[in-house]
Amino acid sequence: MQINQKVIDKTREYAKKFYTKVYFTHSWNSHVAFVVQKAKYIAKKEKMDVKIAEMGALLHDIGRIKTKPEEDHAIPSAKIAEPFLKSLKLDKEIIDKILDTIKFHSGTEISKAKTNEAKAVYDADKLNHLGPVGIIRTACWKAYKNPKTDLDELFFKTVGVGKRRIKRMQTKTGKMLAKKYLDYTKEFIKGYKEMKK
Repeated sequence: MQINQKVIDKTREYAKKFYTKVYFTHSWNSHVAFVVQKAKYIAKKEKMDVKIAEMGALLHDIGRIKTKPEEDHAIPSAKIAEPFLKSLKLDKEIIDKILDTIKFHSGTEISKAKTNEAKAVYDADKLNHLGPVGIIRTACWKAYKNPKTDLDELFFKTVGVGKRRIKRMQTKTGKMLAKKYLDYTKEFIKGYKEMKK
């Protein structure tokens, strides 16, 4: 069976249940909805299979319910997703492509991905660390890891995170969006500094 709207809707409902059980920075509203939207956008611009990218983005972080925040969650996400994808009676080739996007969306493993759609999900995931939402997510994550971190330090670290993300982007569209979002971040920091004078 191929991916149709009914399959996507069923996957969205399945995935959302997982994202109510994870910490704020990786919930549906703060992270996953953004990643789905951007993965679809990148896949379309780069002439990839948009439905594969969307399915991978929907499921990419479901393994976070079984891991600590700092642990790799990509493989656990793929392990949880596989039986669900099989229950949808999708063709094996399609399941393998979706699992590829999930397994390689984090860390430095993207070079091992077999599909271009994995690059779309990877870039979309990294983009969520940039721009206005990225500032909030990065600040919350850094504060979670070190509650004594100074507010100035949190904000300035977001620019450093953004610069690293641009270098890791896998697609032309991802790089373009990353630069745009990093510019927003820089403007925000500039305004923040002005307010402190």
